[in-house]
Amino acid sequence: MKKINMVEFANDLLGGKEKTYDAVIKVEWATSFEAKSKKDFIEKAKEQWKQDYDIELVDDEIKILEEE
Repeated sequence: MKKINMVEFANDLLGGKEKTYDAVIKVEWATSFEAKSKKDFIEKAKEQWKQDYDIELVDDEIKILEEE
């Protein structure tokens, strides 16, 4: 039978000491708008995300879907 450390149990139960967790969060989001070129589209997309969500994207995070 496993012994329980009552101090640790009480801290966990009462919301005691918090731990630090690291994570990578990936999100995929589709968008479309007109641009003069793929390069122009990428620049506009980066500007829009910075403005709307305060997120700075880099070029390789943006994938242009195949044209129809």
